[in-house]
Amino acid sequence: MTQKPCAGLLLVALLSIFYPSSTAAQTVRKPTISSSGTSVKSAGKVTGVTATVTPVSYTATGTCDKTFTFKGAIKTDGAAKVTYTWIRSDQAKGPNLTLTFTAAGTKPVSNDTWDIAQSYKGWEAIEIISPVKMTSIHAAFTLNCSTGVKKVK
Repeated sequence: MTQKPCAGLLLVALLSIFYPSSTAAQTVRKPTISSSGTSVKSAGKVTGVTATVTPVSYTATGTCDKTFTFKGAIKTDGAAKVTYTWIRSDQAKGPNLTLTFTAAGTKPVSNDTWDIAQSYKGWEAIEIISPVKMTSIHAAFTLNCSTGVKKVK
């Protein structure tokens, strides 16, 4: 009697179902996230997010025009793919951006800037979109504009 080549594979598959402790290999794999051809286990969680602004306060005399620069960082306790965006007090939102962590650690996010040309109090924050919703504290700023007019005697 001639045996078909796949009969041995069928036997191994049946043995692994009915006798899980047999020599048939059992592999449990955690899901992975691929980024630029790199495989990253998605076991990590976001454990922190921070945002800062420079300058915190500015008083303009004469022309009132100032750029505020926002920086931040995201911290994870393991490998993770983190999607985030910048949000603002005027309800504007930046594009979704991604950071890939291959291990636990802290990584800086892409900086954001906001040009203001009038007296204004505002803020920006980093909003984590995935793997979990989370928002940093507001990086608040104030721009005070004065006319800068001097009396001439």
